[in-house]
Amino acid sequence: SILAAASAPVLWIGLSGELAAITGGALNFLATYGGMAIYAAGVYLSDTSRGPVLLFAVVCVFFAVVCLTLLLWARRLVFHDNRPTPRAVRISFAVFIVVLLLAGGSLVLKRSNIFPWPLGPEQSVLYGWIFLGAALYFTYGVVKPVWGNAVGQLLGFLAYDLVLIIPFLRHFATVKPELRINLTV
Repeated sequence: SILAAASAPVLWIGLSGELAAITGGALNFLATYGGMAIYAAGVYLSDTSRGPVLLFAVVCVFFAVVCLTLLLWARRLVFHDNRPTPRAVRISFAVFIVVLLLAGGSLVLKRSNIFPWPLGPEQSVLYGWIFLGAALYFTYGVVKPVWGNAVGQLLGFLAYDLVLIIPFLRHFATVKPELRINLTV
């Protein structure tokens, strides 16, 4: 689902030629990869026998640098579709931002029972950084409220939901009672 959410805007940008929209996506992935790199480096430094974690941190740093480069390049570009984003879309983006910040922050802090299934502490932090990056992507949609910018966020949200809806509905049959609320919220 996260891969679908990340891929949909990238495909749309490539097909539409709306290159200015790269800025929001690059901001998203910069935060995600940067946060993951810092966390993974800390995990490695606490146990240097975990070589694959160091490799993961290095790969995340590489992608964070690529995203920073894309961000600095794309922020100068102009949106082709500069029609204003409707108010309802901007409001929904603001709601998504709050939810993603609360969930992402809780996950990074390793709070339990955020997902409708148990997560290990390392999984929790990595998912948290993905959510925090997504919050920045929606924030950019509010800061630059034009259709050429909003389409990517909307497509990503749709792709995420389309991939998850059936597994989530099936999970109702097996979810632990204490995690059921997380499946419905």
